[in-house]
Amino acid sequence: MPSVPLAGNPWVTMLWVVAVVFTLGGIAGLTWAEAAQLDRTSATVALVVPAVVAALAPWFVLSGLAAAVGVALLAAVRWRPRGSRPVG
Repeated sequence: MPSVPLAGNPWVTMLWVVAVVFTLGGIAGLTWAEAAQLDRTSATVALVVPAVVAALAPWFVLSGLAAAVGVALLAAVRWRPRGSRPVG
């Protein structure tokens, strides 16, 4: 069975995008939540929203990193040295 290259697979590309967006979004959310707690315009903006974002942001970072590791493992499993023939 021939190996399908990952380079042209749209699902792998989308998983890379999800990994980057979740990781950077989680980091940005943590940064924003920290800065938003200093805002004193209203109790909701100053306390509730930053607390929710700060609670969810680490999970987004973890999910993004897990997606990146998953794609890297998928690429590692499918990798074959140049000139090698498929087994089977």
